[in-house]
Amino acid sequence: MTTQKLCPNCFQKGTYLGGRCEKCGYVKEDRPQCALPDDYVLGQHYAVGRVITQDDVMITYLAQDLRTEKIYALREYFPTAWVVRSGDGIHVKVQMQNLFRQEWMCWKMRQRSFVHSVRKRF
Repeated sequence: MTTQKLCPNCFQKGTYLGGRCEKCGYVKEDRPQCALPDDYVLGQHYAVGRVITQDDVMITYLAQDLRTEKIYALREYFPTAWVVRSGDGIHVKVQMQNLFRQEWMCWKMRQRSFVHSVRKRF
């Protein structure tokens, strides 16, 4: 799901024209290929903004809760050695050829641990 073009930095509607925000001055950056699109809405509640950080295991986005308009850091578990973004730019595919059985079990445990740690905070 996508929204009316929100600025990926300040989340103001109608100010992000031609890759530059008239309100905050944000200029469109090159997004990592594995990142979600900057106009994606997660679960119909969170507008995904710019990428704050990325490493081998996690992508952190600036995000806005569309119900409360609060700004959050949204973390996506994305171990680049084991997964790739699918052609639609949203879904994730596990690269089975890169996983041995022991690594697969480790990946599943880390995924569960990550989800559990996020749930405990909210």
